[in-house]
Amino acid sequence: AKVAFGSTYNESRGNTVSTLNVLQFCCSSQTRKTLHHVSTLSVYGTLQSNSTSMIDESFPIGQSAGGSGVMDSEGYSQSKWVCEQLVKRASVEWGLQAVIYRLGS
Repeated sequence: AKVAFGSTYNESRGNTVSTLNVLQFCCSSQTRKTLHHVSTLSVYGTLQSNSTSMIDESFPIGQSAGGSGVMDSEGYSQSKWVCEQLVKRASVEWGLQAVIYRLGS
């Protein structure tokens, strides 16, 4: 992943493309693989700083970018939000087993 806080989404779009490539690899063979996807607490965007509750991997990030708090964030956080959505979608639509880890500082 390209970690560049302050970047635009287009500058961080490589994260999304890389995640798509990994998803295709995981689903392309006869032997299914489990994906361990490393994300970031930044996917919460402004929700992270406005929340009074504990935020961990079970805390929802929202089904749409507009409702997630990430739209007010920089491109890196937006790209990681999109990557998580892709992983979740592959899990539902392709049967991929996946675990998402959200790292913080």
